[in-house]
Amino acid sequence: LQGNAQAQYTLGRKCITGKDRICDNDRSIALDWFQKAAESGHGAAQHELALAYQHGLGTPYDPMRALQWFTESATTNDHGNAQYHLGTLYYYGSCGVPQDYSMAHQWFLRASSNQHSSSSSRGAAQNSLGFLYQRGWGVGQDHHQALQWFIKAANNNNSNAQNQIGVYNKKGLGGLKVDYRMAFEWYSKSAKNGNSSGQCNLAWMYYDGNGTKQDYVKAMKWFLMAA
Repeated sequence: LQGNAQAQYTLGRKCITGKDRICDNDRSIALDWFQKAAESGHGAAQHELALAYQHGLGTPYDPMRALQWFTESATTNDHGNAQYHLGTLYYYGSCGVPQDYSMAHQWFLRASSNQHSSSSSRGAAQNSLGFLYQRGWGVGQDHHQALQWFIKAANNNNSNAQNQIGVYNKKGLGGLKVDYRMAFEWYSKSAKNGNSSGQCNLAWMYYDGNGTKQDYVKAMKWFLMAA
């Protein structure tokens, strides 16, 4: 064995991807490879190792080790997905981290502009920033800023953000005028993306005939999907 960290990480990924069912042994072997790569400073392997400890995948649940590896990956290696997950730890106050919306904001901000983040993690970070500004948690409440982050997240196909843009159009928030048609369009995107809140909001648009022709059959269809 040459000790190549990228090769070790790739072997770990091969153990847990491309399979219909992943057994504990597969995860355990993957964890061994991730551990080797992580100790050699591989940021993505450190992130995988942190997720394993956070969720008890192939190893006992260990929040302190999860925090250690998330932090190492996010800081030393500027790994965008780890930065997002570190933000969620502060957002929810998990893995032994005290709830701190200001710290969550800092990590979501880093992840949101990190071009090495996956589009889903970047979108999730942008959506989370939208919620922080919407609620005034860790930052001053600012619906205009919230909307701008929701738009960025929606462009990364985040279904929660698509639903929120619908809400902002329906209620006329963030500097927007009330626009039921635009609300309907955004709820539709969110609903078709599998978001239950978007599906429920779309159902109400059909039920009330707002932004679209009233259609009780379609309303019930979307209510049932959301349920």
